[in-house]
Amino acid sequence: MTAPEARILVVDDEPNIVELLSVSLRFAGFDVRTAVDGASALGAVRSFGPDLLVLDVMMPGLDGFDVLADARGAQLTERVTSLVEREGLGRGGHGHRDAPPAAPEQESTTPTPSPTA
Repeated sequence: MTAPEARILVVDDEPNIVELLSVSLRFAGFDVRTAVDGASALGAVRSFGPDLLVLDVMMPGLDGFDVLADARGAQLTERVTSLVEREGLGRGGHGHRDAPPAAPEQESTTPTPSPTA
């Protein structure tokens, strides 16, 4: 069996989005875990050690921005890339994708420009 390309944590409070993303990413060869809210996402970041976070911005309780800020504050995401909605680029995301996602062959992400000093 081939080792997965990367570990990805998908976080969204919409079950259909979690299912679509996780199935597509597993099919592409990634090791995928999921969380349905911010609190469980932080626990999964600690236990799973993902290489990539795919975060929903608008969730009840801890939203995607809160999860990212808390994980970074606890130094859990030093090497983790995160994807958030376009509006989140100024709040710590590395790139964005519009939701809901297209089919895997139609997906694309836009990298975030490096911040200027």
